[in-house]
Amino acid sequence: MERRKKHGKFEQFFQNGQLKQSSNYYMGIKQGDEINYYFSGALHSKGSYKNGVNQMYGNIIPMMVF
Repeated sequence: MERRKKHGKFEQFFQNGQLKQSSNYYMGIKQGDEINYYFSGALHSKGSYKNGVNQMYGNIIPMMVF
């Protein structure tokens, strides 16, 4: 049985319900922006994908979260 491929907006959440990651897929291949967040909800990093290849190499935004 073939696994279903991700298609469209994909979101992951922490156990507290806070958004952890937001990304987009087209027929199982990552496309467009990917945004990652810390547990606190603060922005961790942004990346951009084209045909599954990171175009920005994960521009990490340095932040201290207490």
